[in-house]
Amino acid sequence: MNTKNNLKIWLLPLIPFCLFLLAAVCVCSFQKITDFDIYIIKLLQKTFSFISYNFSINISAFFKLYSSVVLFIVTFFLVYKKDFGLNIIYAITIFSSKNFYDIFKNIVQRQRPPLELLHYHQLDDFSFPSGHSYNIMILFGVLIYIIFKYSKNNIIKYSSAAICTIMIMLVGLSRLLLGVHYPTDVIAGFLLGLTTVFTICIIDKQISSDKN
Repeated sequence: MNTKNNLKIWLLPLIPFCLFLLAAVCVCSFQKITDFDIYIIKLLQKTFSFISYNFSINISAFFKLYSSVVLFIVTFFLVYKKDFGLNIIYAITIFSSKNFYDIFKNIVQRQRPPLELLHYHQLDDFSFPSGHSYNIMILFGVLIYIIFKYSKNNIIKYSSAAICTIMIMLVGLSRLLLGVHYPTDVIAGFLLGLTTVFTICIIDKQISSDKN
């Protein structure tokens, strides 16, 4: 991969990261964004009032409950394929994710939504970005990449991508229905996660090209 193409491909993770930084600046600078966030949460909680509390909790807790299972399956598959480079990068990213997004939580220091919106127990850490949204984007974003990398069946590829995307969206929605995050927190978590996914994919492609 020549230097010019190498620089272009690194624009891919740079775009969502710049959007993430823009969201962080706007959240810190404009109170109207928080006011609009609150309006959206109330609207969503009213619109999706038919969704039970337990369902929201289970979806929201997906990462803690099932991420280890998904990670084990992915790890076993990558070992089977002898794709040790991607395996190591993926595992390190998952296990170190909290340390990464906590940096931004402590910089922005956005408080959680008001108690009137809370449908869950009160959390004592900062709100921006959403750690659940960040983690689920990495978990399923890289999984989509792995499926596209190794599967030749278009039905499997696109149906799997659709299922993973739905799970990502459901986890983000559940954080809003529970009232523990603002919409901009969730969007920022997705953007930061997408930045990480793109970075992992690029590094893996460079490792693969170096081997060839």
